[in-house]
Amino acid sequence: MNNLIAFCKLLSDPTRVKIIRLLCERPMCVCELMDVLSLNQPCVSQHLTILKFHRLLSSRREGKWTVHQIDKKSLKTLANGLADFFILPLGNMPEFKNECNRLEKLQARKDLCKSK
Repeated sequence: MNNLIAFCKLLSDPTRVKIIRLLCERPMCVCELMDVLSLNQPCVSQHLTILKFHRLLSSRREGKWTVHQIDKKSLKTLANGLADFFILPLGNMPEFKNECNRLEKLQARKDLCKSK
């Protein structure tokens, strides 16, 4: 669940989402991202550092420039983990053991409000 929360926080910033999407199109250096996003170098570099920390980026040197690209395998792994989190039965998730037990007790009650 911690990975899910970290991934959602990562996607909570519109600039990072734009950078991810742009880098899915093609690899880019910081100056290209600055130009496309109309942002300054420190801002773009800060977002790239965060994406790199979460292993979503790989980088390579080309002369004076560092070219960044999305690690599509890592992105797919995170996206699949997000989908699994919402699709898997609640009982299969150890972190929801208490909630699952309370839900079962709730469903067993007869005095609960009933849908019509």
